[in-house]
Amino acid sequence: MEWPFIKELNELLRFWKTDREFKDELINHDITYATRTVNIVNKIDRLIELLDVLHEQLLECDTAEKCNTKFPEVQNILEELVCIRILALHETVCQKIIECILEYTKLSDGTIMFSNFIGLPKYWSLKVLRAISIGHSQGDNLSEKLASLCGAGSSDLDQLYVEEAVSMITDFLDNVEKNMLQLPSTCIENISEQLIPLLQVPEMFGLIERVILFATKGKLHHTMNSEYGNALSNLFVEHLVFFHHDMYIKLCGDAMLGLWTNCSAAVEHEVLVSFQQLLFPVDKNYMAPRNIIEFLRNRPFFCQAINYPKIFNLCFETFIKCLENFPDWRVLRLIKYTIEYCIESKDCSKFILPDITHYFPRLLEGLVTILANDIPGVQTISKINFLRYKLLLEQSPSAMKNYRKHVWMTLMSFTKWHYWIIKSFFDIQKFPQIKDLQEPINYLAWLIYPREDSRIIIISNSIGDMITSIRECLSLSLQQNRKEKILLCFNRYQCIFENNLLLVDIILGLWSKIKSLEFMEEMLNVCIMPNNKLSSSQPSMSRFG
Repeated sequence: MEWPFIKELNELLRFWKTDREFKDELINHDITYATRTVNIVNKIDRLIELLDVLHEQLLECDTAEKCNTKFPEVQNILEELVCIRILALHETVCQKIIECILEYTKLSDGTIMFSNFIGLPKYWSLKVLRAISIGHSQGDNLSEKLASLCGAGSSDLDQLYVEEAVSMITDFLDNVEKNMLQLPSTCIENISEQLIPLLQVPEMFGLIERVILFATKGKLHHTMNSEYGNALSNLFVEHLVFFHHDMYIKLCGDAMLGLWTNCSAAVEHEVLVSFQQLLFPVDKNYMAPRNIIEFLRNRPFFCQAINYPKIFNLCFETFIKCLENFPDWRVLRLIKYTIEYCIESKDCSKFILPDITHYFPRLLEGLVTILANDIPGVQTISKINFLRYKLLLEQSPSAMKNYRKHVWMTLMSFTKWHYWIIKSFFDIQKFPQIKDLQEPINYLAWLIYPREDSRIIIISNSIGDMITSIRECLSLSLQQNRKEKILLCFNRYQCIFENNLLLVDIILGLWSKIKSLEFMEEMLNVCIMPNNKLSSSQPSMSRFG
């Protein structure tokens, strides 16, 4: 049987709808927000009468269970009423709603503590009472009003809400661990997302840490190339590391490691903070390579990236984002030294055999094996060029751009290859004909322009012409004429090097032939564009297309 006052309350709510429903359905809706507000104002006295009737009926029930059995619709009615802001702002209506909530759950006796009632779960009562005080305008001061109407102190309701949340989640985790239950992959992810509002509560630290440990336990994966669902909500981790850093840094080592091995946001935070300190050191203007390596060696995060290739893999993705967002040679320099440090330190790993392929995406295993283990030479570089192109043809059109980024970053990480190429450019005795170095030239051209269109051929030919011209200059007998012609040659072909990092490497490759610091400085000043021109400091990431 549907009670007349219940039916009338439902009819009012069907017309009014909640604020959230209005937000979601505002377009093409028959009634406007203003129309609803006017209707509520006109019906406010009737609503008060209906709430009084409801309260009287609830008083006749001895327990919360009887209330729920006799009036099952009331739970939904109360939940919808608290979500209409204008009702929360009306003091009399707000008080009537709270009275009905307290009576429905049998919390109506102001002398009885919330923890003593039996009936509906406490969590529902606290959630509904809290809903009427949050989610509205910050200037409404509803929390104080609610606390006053409930006969509690200003912080009592929040404290009870926190305590109940901790109790419920703790009991849940205890039960799962005790009975060794298997949970869906999204379960803890959803729980962690619900914890976001509670990150600002210091008393929640123990629960936050336990949820992180629970979610990441057994998911460290010393080796990479495994597909798993998210251990924690990405939004939760972002809020924790970026907006509640004081709580983040207090986490125990296992919880921190769990975040690093499973959550890209935590890895991004560590990389960005480290790079900021390296790019803008407090006590010096420039960080020499040995200073960078020493810095990395003293950071627990990068030490764990050596032990856990999964962290390194997440770093690799972060490095690509860094270069996309900050296409600057100084960022690329830091990335190069970081990757070199991790790769060269891998033999010290406590957990896995020093197989370098574990540190890179599965797609690049074959390529990384050659780069790490083979000796640079024309034949091996030809093999790399072939494999790079073959892998590209195997990618879908939508994945090609991302594939190029991964390959380019990988090739730039193993610098011994393009250093060997540059050294060979000026080894006329071993390679008397420049055509003998065509594969190495193609390798270098792709680093400058990582595409497969006609321009890569133009760049490759230009590199060959430039090296041929420089070789001819080196054969001149008069040293002064030789230097002048080399400068002119570099200046002529400088335009093909959007990535001036490789041009610098080529210039420095002449050191074995012309051991003059003055001349090296002159060439660098002439050939490298001023720093105020953006292209002079941009790596080739802008050419992925």
